[in-house]
Amino acid sequence: MGRFRYEFSNLCGSAHRGANLIFSPDGKILYSAVGGRITTFDLVAAKSKTLPFECRSDISALALSPDGKFLLVVDLEGRTILFNLLIGVTVQRFTVQNSVATGGLAFSPCGRYFAIGSGRTLELWKVPSSSLPEFAVFERLCSMTHHRDSILVINWSPDSRYVVTGSRDLTSKVFYVHSLLAGSKVDGVSRIFPLTIFGHKDHVVFATFIGKRTAHGLMTATRDGTAYCWSFRENERLAQEREKGSQEDEGNIAMENAEDSELFEEEEEEEDDDDDGDDEDDDASERNGRSTLVCADVRLSSKHNCKQGGARQMLAARVHEDLRLLVVGMSNGIFALYELPVEMTERDKDYERALFDRPRTTAPYSELVLLQSLSMSSDPITTITVNETGEWLGVGVSSLGQLIVWEWRSETHVLKQQGHLVGGTSLAFSPDGRAIVTGGEDGRVKIWAVQSGFCTVTFSEHDAAVTDVAFSKTDVVLSSSLDGTVRVYDARRYRCFRVLVGPPPRRQFASVTADSAGEIVAAGCRDSFEVVVWSLRTGRVLDVISGHTGPVSCLALHPTRGQLATGSWDATVRLSEVYSDTASEVLQHDKEILALTYRPDGKELAVATRNGEVTLWDPENSRVKGSIDAGRDSAPGRLRDQRTIAAAKGFFRSICYSGDGRFLLGGGDANVICAYTVADNREPALIHRFEISVNKSLDGVSRKISTKELTDAAIGKSAIEDLDEGADDYEMQKRILERSLPGVESEKMKRRAMAHCVRFSPTSRAWAAMTSEGLLIYSAGSKWTQSFDPTALEVDITAEAAEDAAGRSDYPLAIQIAIRYGDSKVLSDLIYRTPVEAFSSVLQSIEPQHFEKLLTLLVSRIEQRPYIGFDLEFTRALLLEFGYRGLLGDLELVSAIRALQRSVSGHWDRLSGLCESNGHKIDFILSQCVLPKDEEVNGPSEP
Repeated sequence: MGRFRYEFSNLCGSAHRGANLIFSPDGKILYSAVGGRITTFDLVAAKSKTLPFECRSDISALALSPDGKFLLVVDLEGRTILFNLLIGVTVQRFTVQNSVATGGLAFSPCGRYFAIGSGRTLELWKVPSSSLPEFAVFERLCSMTHHRDSILVINWSPDSRYVVTGSRDLTSKVFYVHSLLAGSKVDGVSRIFPLTIFGHKDHVVFATFIGKRTAHGLMTATRDGTAYCWSFRENERLAQEREKGSQEDEGNIAMENAEDSELFEEEEEEEDDDDDGDDEDDDASERNGRSTLVCADVRLSSKHNCKQGGARQMLAARVHEDLRLLVVGMSNGIFALYELPVEMTERDKDYERALFDRPRTTAPYSELVLLQSLSMSSDPITTITVNETGEWLGVGVSSLGQLIVWEWRSETHVLKQQGHLVGGTSLAFSPDGRAIVTGGEDGRVKIWAVQSGFCTVTFSEHDAAVTDVAFSKTDVVLSSSLDGTVRVYDARRYRCFRVLVGPPPRRQFASVTADSAGEIVAAGCRDSFEVVVWSLRTGRVLDVISGHTGPVSCLALHPTRGQLATGSWDATVRLSEVYSDTASEVLQHDKEILALTYRPDGKELAVATRNGEVTLWDPENSRVKGSIDAGRDSAPGRLRDQRTIAAAKGFFRSICYSGDGRFLLGGGDANVICAYTVADNREPALIHRFEISVNKSLDGVSRKISTKELTDAAIGKSAIEDLDEGADDYEMQKRILERSLPGVESEKMKRRAMAHCVRFSPTSRAWAAMTSEGLLIYSAGSKWTQSFDPTALEVDITAEAAEDAAGRSDYPLAIQIAIRYGDSKVLSDLIYRTPVEAFSSVLQSIEPQHFEKLLTLLVSRIEQRPYIGFDLEFTRALLLEFGYRGLLGDLELVSAIRALQRSVSGHWDRLSGLCESNGHKIDFILSQCVLPKDEEVNGPSEP
């Protein structure tokens, strides 16, 4: 590659961490928050991708517009992002004053507004509707503070006229917002009070309207596992206004800023703790000479206990009205499906009239019909969602990073993904670059598909942390662990077929490697300072190499011969011959050895030490070729509990060469991954620094901390949390239990931004890093930057426009229009009309996302055999363009290239046999075409 052009493409290693889950309107795509990023899971195509933006802290809430065009994201600090999913662009950023709960964000069904629960304040905003650029994209219409504690959940009525909220103050409120949003007033009414619903005994974690076009019911659920079913009746005067407004064209109503409106004023009246009703008995009253009313009234129709398996709390709930389903998630990892009562989903006016005519009474508990119950894990379920058809349930466990899509009718998993529980420690690419194997401190080994981003298999045979992993040339996965074993897995059959152990006593292995043929396996020991060598075929110990006086931290086998390089904390690198008994050569360094790697051609060895230096050795002559002073490049950030400024120098824990040996990657305790050019006959130089994350929920992201964020003891304020030891909500209890003890690095309350391992793909099309955020994959050319083509939005994308462009000999434009038009016949005809000398200019003008479609068309044309010579010439030019752009190793083009190979091979087999059988005839015909010179001038002589 001419330049080091890599961009972030995907985040694997963690499927869900924080916020809520959202299905797309068609129910095929699931949106999940992973720290400060959003990952989308295409459940039909079996692919995942990460959106190209990152929040400044962990994401707390998500909302998707009804048309699926806009995604609204809010982080823990209240920073809000509106992202356009169609073009992959961030439309606007703004900040709300207080934090937003997981369910405190919702779009209106009409798609023109959204509501945010900022602390205990309900804010209504207008969504940008114009296609033209605007200076102020968002407009806040109103802000209402009626709750006495934080808002936990927000939902809209089907007609976008009402908003229901649930709060920590044990109440739920219904707001009439239509007149406020439309900029009109109700005749004769100066103030409309929200309806306050009492009777809950715990935090209201779920609240929603029931009804198709208009709401006729309400359902609320509390953390103690109780579901309340309410019959909802709109105020008569507001109902008349709705009927009157339904006859008018509401789409032409002018929108205006309603912050100064008097319809909603601060409500500061005494509230009675009634059992199950609102504190307003009259629909209208006269207060201070002004006419006021309460927007609606409710009656409790039934309440139900939904706890399962002895759970302490219910943390999430969802309702699917069409199927009459209630899905709840418990704190013990159980989620259950219940069938709702018929009177709750189907409106019965006689039942409703009788319910409102009778005095307010407390409804007794009744049992719901349990349809299904499943234990997902022992950790609490933090979010639940249901797709539009009600077939799939999305369930997330934030503490485990676990995500499940469950098809409840067939009782099967549509998707089941989970990252490493504690954190990943190492990674390795497969020889073809299609898979990545990772090891974690949880003792698990996982294999990830690079193209889909999914975990295909998990091995959990290790009893302690996995310290290193490796991929051999024969699709064999190796993993070393602190349990004293090196396990060998078959990457095709997904099984562990061999366990390698050293001679007694038992050792703790810190690193593992294998030779290029997959015959020799070597592992370095942490406690005995030795290196054990096995035969992979027999599993027998071939040799135990000693000589180091400190833990063996890293090792690598020469790519082409049996030289083994081992690095240790004793500041030495030893070069040993595996296939002979020659003495080891010692390469002395100034500090402890942390990482080493051979260049792919074996002519250079890079060694990273604790003082921040990377030394480049010639392994043949044992001499230094060069060095890199990477201390300042890898300087770490300042930790929150650090009393001094950040260290001026750092070091690399992992280094790796690119496939061509021209670049070197390094990652360590800093929030950056550095790339250096290390070509021969050139001085090594830093060419790029990749920032791992901008998420300030991680520790060590910034080099400096503002003085206003420091206490008098020079400690970050965020490191001192005033936690209530008697708190009963799960998240706060979890933070209390995770308070770090002295010397326990893995139990820190804040994950540190760092890179544990970096590796290049063998194809050099991508590289990956195992970080505190997960498995980050960087590709040569981001898919998001190639996915949007502005000319594809033009109106004149027609077959006639393509023909006109071809008639003007503007073949690049003609082919572009035909590709976007989508008619293969039109595209095929235009390719035939393109002259051979114009192939290069045509292909240079085509965007990379269209190459697969074009190559597939050429394959079908070659198989049909109308003009095989012309098609092969165009295909040759296309493959050359792939090479110029570095796309020959692109995994998305592999299937099309293989189909092309099969098609061309078929023609070769057919034509080669025909030519070989007629070779002599062809030679004779060609010889007759060459006449003697005298015959050519004078003609043939007469006999």
